[in-house]
Amino acid sequence: MKNIFYVLVLICCISNVKAAQFSNCTGCNSSISYSNAAESEALKKGSSRSSVYSFNMASNQIKAYDVYVEYEPGGYGIATAIENSVDANTQQSFNALAASYSAVAEHVSSNQIIPSNVAGSAYQLINASYVKNNVTDYYNNNQ
Repeated sequence: MKNIFYVLVLICCISNVKAAQFSNCTGCNSSISYSNAAESEALKKGSSRSSVYSFNMASNQIKAYDVYVEYEPGGYGIATAIENSVDANTQQSFNALAASYSAVAEHVSSNQIIPSNVAGSAYQLINASYVKNNVTDYYNNNQ
C-alpha cells in the first residue's frame, strides 16, 4: 500500500514537468518505436510543437522528444520528433516511479494461496466477517 502511495505522488511530480506530454509505450524496444509513440502523442494534442516523454515501465526507460507537427490542408498532420536528453529531475522521478511500479507489480503478481482451514472457498467470504478477518490476518502475517 505504501508503494501505491509513492507511485501516485511520483506521477503527480513527474506530470508537473512544464507543458510536457507523456506517452506510455509498453511495446517500445527501439529508438524508432519511442519516437513513433512521441509523434503519435503530439498529433493527439494538435499543437505545432510539443515536448513529449515516451516511456516503458517494464524496461525502465524514458526518452524525451521535441515534436514538430506540420498540418496539411484537410487537417492531416506530419510529425517530426527530435530526441533530447532527459533532464536530471525527470530522470530521477521516473527511476523512483519505475522502482515503485516494479514493487507494486511484483506484489500484485505474487499469488498467495489461502489454506482451506482459513477459508474453504471464496463463497465463505460472503456475509461472514470472521472469515474475511481470518483471510486478512493470514495474508498480513504471511507476506
